[in-house]
Amino acid sequence: DVTFTYSNSGTYDASLIITNATGCSTTITKPIEIVDRPKVALDVIAKCYGQPSQMIDLSQDIGPTATYAWDFENDDTVDDNTVGSTEFTYASYNSYVVTLTVSNGGGCTSSAEKLVVFSDAATPEFTVNKTCQGEEVVFTDLSTNLETGAIYSWDFDGDGTEDGATPGSTFNTFSTDGTYNATLTIDNGGQCLAFKTIALDVTPPPTVDLGPDLNLCNEGLVTFDAGTGYSAYLWPNGTTDQTYTIDKIGDYKVRVQDAKGCFNTDTISVNLLGPPLPAFEHFIELSLEGIKVHFTNNTMNGDTYLWSFGDGATSDEMDPTHIYSDFSFYETSVYEVCITSTNACEEAQICESIFVSPTAFVEEAGEAINVYPNPIVSKVTVEFDQEEINANKMGIVNGQGQLVWTSDLIGSRNEINMEKFTTGVYFLMIQQKDKLLFKRIIKQ
Repeated sequence: DVTFTYSNSGTYDASLIITNATGCSTTITKPIEIVDRPKVALDVIAKCYGQPSQMIDLSQDIGPTATYAWDFENDDTVDDNTVGSTEFTYASYNSYVVTLTVSNGGGCTSSAEKLVVFSDAATPEFTVNKTCQGEEVVFTDLSTNLETGAIYSWDFDGDGTEDGATPGSTFNTFSTDGTYNATLTIDNGGQCLAFKTIALDVTPPPTVDLGPDLNLCNEGLVTFDAGTGYSAYLWPNGTTDQTYTIDKIGDYKVRVQDAKGCFNTDTISVNLLGPPLPAFEHFIELSLEGIKVHFTNNTMNGDTYLWSFGDGATSDEMDPTHIYSDFSFYETSVYEVCITSTNACEEAQICESIFVSPTAFVEEAGEAINVYPNPIVSKVTVEFDQEEINANKMGIVNGQGQLVWTSDLIGSRNEINMEKFTTGVYFLMIQQKDKLLFKRIIKQ
């Protein structure tokens, strides 16, 4: 058995001569047909998907019995066995490679490939400047092969919903960080759709904090530090250092930028604190429990407060309410109220006399209230029209103006046992919402 390589195609008579030991020989001859290996080449004239695309066979050295295998969708499946040129209709736009395999027989096989370029479709292309959360992201259109009236569709966040239809360059602002697949789809007409997708990494803005606002007792040098880790800084006077020193009060802003180009700002306010300016207002309520005074704090520049109410009681509340129980219903009571306010710089105090005249709140009941018997020996009955009087508490004040007895009202008729009271003049007080009604009674 031997092998032999033929350098050219054609039909050759191959002979085998066999000789035995006695010199006798025999010859057998057979024709051998040598075929060329095919030189496969092709071209594709592609139309829009939905229209026939032409597959042009440009192969050479094709034998008369050659067989063809066309794969139009690069899926390793034979779609057509047409010898020579043929056509194929694509149902959708995608990236396709056409493969043509030709066999001349005898194992002489060759293949060639060709990328399908839809000739009537646009070539979408775009770039972005930077992708920062909360900043305007510019989409620069670089598309080519555009037909007149080409229709654009932008999907910035990859959710399959059109976000814009602006032809050419456009912009979008991403409110949250994350990864988004931005897609530009262009319709050149006649179902000639083409698309381009870019994955965008949207990052949050850098974090910068100059700290809380400053309240200074005196003007002087103050240095701000924007922190490390930024690629650029910008202060009000144009300096680009990490730190910034000022000597005047005012508002100061810094702008920082990270390596990606995303920026953020922070502003700090520097003020002169000055001393506290204490001030307050008040209004008075009189009841059978005592004089209730409500205080409203109007202090400026204060951080902490200490109230002194003139009767030994104090409070550190912002707007306290205080009840004075040691007072006379017949005399004007005077209380010296002081508020002391402090801040980081100083302490200041203001005092004001509070005059309380119970007579301003007391009114004689007249016939609205019936008290009997009067004078009294032991028990006294109090009757009134409950709807007219609209009261729920009563009390008795002695001749010195001191409250000596109180009780809740039960209905419109109440009985008071004054058997243990000493003889003298008393005043029965019935409390309404904003005043006290009184009846003079005598205990025998």
